[in-house]
Amino acid sequence: LRKERERRGLTRRELALSSGVSERSLANYENAINEPPLGQAAKLADALGLTINDMLAEREPTASTPALDAREMLTESIRLQQTALNQLADQREDT
Repeated sequence: LRKERERRGLTRRELALSSGVSERSLANYENAINEPPLGQAAKLADALGLTINDMLAEREPTASTPALDAREMLTESIRLQQTALNQLADQREDT
C-alpha cells in the first residue's frame, strides 16, 4: 500500500482524504498492524486507480497471512456479500 501511494507521489494525508479512510487506519495498514476490511480496501484501491486484486498482488505476504490465503478470503468475502445483496434484492421484489 505504501509503495503504491509513494509511487503516485501521494502523502498519507492525501490518500486518506481521497479515499475516505482515516490517516490512522491508513498508517496501521501500511505498517501491517491491521488489515483493511474489504470496504476500505476497495476505497483505497479506487483512490490509487487499482483493483483490489492489483493491491493484493503487490502485497508481500506476512508469516501470519500468506498472500494466497488473503486472496482466498477476499474472494469468499466478495462471494458472500454478493449472495447477501442478491437475497436482499429478492426480498424487496417479493414485497
